[in-house]
Amino acid sequence: GGGSVYIFRTTDGGGTWSQVAKLVASDGVSIGPSNLVAVAISGDVVVAGAYGDSSISTGVGSAYVFCTSDGGDTYNQVAKLTADDVTNGFGYSVAIDGATVVAGAPYDDDDGTNSGAAYVFLVPRTSSWPQLAKMVASDAAASDYFGGSVAASGDLVAVGAYGDDSNTGSVYILRLDSSAAGYTQLVKLTASDAAAYSNFGDSVAIDGNTIVVGASRDNGGASNSGSAYVFRQVTAYVEVAKLTASDASYGANFGRAVAIDGDTIVIGANDMDNFGTGALYIFRTTDGGATYGQVAKLT
Repeated sequence: GGGSVYIFRTTDGGGTWSQVAKLVASDGVSIGPSNLVAVAISGDVVVAGAYGDSSISTGVGSAYVFCTSDGGDTYNQVAKLTADDVTNGFGYSVAIDGATVVAGAPYDDDDGTNSGAAYVFLVPRTSSWPQLAKMVASDAAASDYFGGSVAASGDLVAVGAYGDDSNTGSVYILRLDSSAAGYTQLVKLTASDAAAYSNFGDSVAIDGNTIVVGASRDNGGASNSGSAYVFRQVTAYVEVAKLTASDASYGANFGRAVAIDGDTIVIGANDMDNFGTGALYIFRTTDGGATYGQVAKLT
């Protein structure tokens, strides 16, 4: 045990933040330990991954769901999610949007060792949390690590496979079928300047028709300096920008974490210029997503 998740809230527009809750698993499992994204929130629901959970079987993993019914002053655990087929590394990544919860399992072996999978659950109207679908890549292969990152927005799910094609990496976009019984793969995204060992897809975020993909080992600025790519959907998905840090440096791994909301993109990095203490870079578009510029570096 030992892992936990802390909830903070602001009531003055972001000037001050106060801790309102500390979330721990009811069975003592360490939650949120992934080195990527193992915590997600949407409205009253928080999901925390525990891919190291061995309470069912060694390394199988799980994800815990917490809800608030008093506006966020208190949270209660309402579910522990596991894969119906007992896969490996379930909960390595998690995402939630509305009634859709996604959990990545990059160590799933259905199509070869560590080919990977992602699972979709529905926020219930009753006490059960049904598994809606298990997703795998159409061209799944060993060591793809499909599910290493996940994101959700509306009826779309984005799943990163950072190990695809000798760690070049890719991201798959899937849409909920009209019957709402499963997901259909729409497109596989790769970088316009794809290169081996870039780890494109080791982080992903989606908001509406815009997708951000991290490639933390890209060598665009310096060795392993990292980058992030922005795609927009008009009729098809088109790469509109490649983002790099204004002070790109060796080993910074810019792009290990990404987030997007409206016109703003946030990208995490190790910030090796400051001994790996970490930094967040803020980018914004003022032309509807055609171009993005760095507006701040937060440390």
